[in-house]
Amino acid sequence: MTFTKTDIALAEVYFPILVDCAIRRQTITYKNLVGQAQGRHPSLIEVQNAIPVSTGRRLDVVKYFCETLGLPDLAGLVVNGQTDEPGGRYDKRHIAVEVQQEAFDFDWHSKSPEFATYIVAQRKLVTPLVKRKPEEAGKLRYAYYIAHKDELPANIADFRDAIDSLLVEGYEPEDAFEIARTGSATTVDSPADR
Repeated sequence: MTFTKTDIALAEVYFPILVDCAIRRQTITYKNLVGQAQGRHPSLIEVQNAIPVSTGRRLDVVKYFCETLGLPDLAGLVVNGQTDEPGGRYDKRHIAVEVQQEAFDFDWHSKSPEFATYIVAQRKLVTPLVKRKPEEAGKLRYAYYIAHKDELPANIADFRDAIDSLLVEGYEPEDAFEIARTGSATTVDSPADR
């Protein structure tokens, strides 16, 4: 799996919140996960710029960690506020109740140091951005917009040129929309930092 630096930074913040949920034997909504992370880390730009719509992608880092070590999947504890089920792209959605029960029954206290080591290793694996043609960038922008327009701000069309430029540079759509929306290139490291 390939992750961005933003994916890794957010997963690092989400992991302890998910461990707390597992210990309390509770699920958490995407919105509440992002809100708790923002409350706990007011100075981290990646966290402050996070939106629930891209949380599933960020949870893939946690999911992959759990799968790699043969642990219960903490990502399965995050649910949609309306359906009380994991999001549509979650591949274990059909057995979510079992996944959640496994996470509740596991002793997570000893896994935080292992997760910290995993995060350090993942940061070293982040790949450089690969430029796209403008036509491809436009198609990606449109597809992302159509898929997430209900969660995006009403004025997102004002950022079209900025989003397209970021997509041409090689940013993933979630990151391009966040950077353009917030005006902060520090949300994701610039190509020179990769």
